Amino acid sequence: MRNAIIVLLLIGFSSASSAMSCNATGSYCSNVVITKIMVRANGQILLGVNGTIPGTCTFWGYSLYINTDNGTDADNPMFSSLLTFLNQKKKVHLGLTLSAVSGTDHTNGCTSTSPSVIKNVRATFNPNDYGPDEVIPVGDEFVQ
Repeated sequence: MRNAIIVLLLIGFSSASSAMSCNATGSYCSNVVITKIMVRANGQILLGVNGTIPGTCTFWGYSLYINTDNGTDADNPMFSSLLTFLNQKKKVHLGLTLSAVSGTDHTNGCTSTSPSVIKNVRATFNPNDYGPDEVIPVGDEFVQ
């Protein structure tokens, strides 16, 4: 019986490591699966994810935001990296700024520029390198 409990616990931990997890504020999320992307004519890029990120709002199902038309080139390689990671079917780890209107949607306050803004992106190529709820120290992530 004791061995069966240990096996069940190990199975639980291995499956938990593949699910998205965020810290309490939503400023860092690991194992994020991006489900949809909208690129708008004004340079905005909105991303939808599988799951709920605390500290953000949803604009028609999009809860993340990249602005490639803000006068800097920093966001263009970030979007390129996201597309590469998506193409390789990698789960991404994101550093985020919180939304000023978190907990809302397009019907009660969330606009196209309200979702959480992506600050940095990292993909794990060896899932054994990182724990499911590990907050990656600054400098260890793939920052754009």
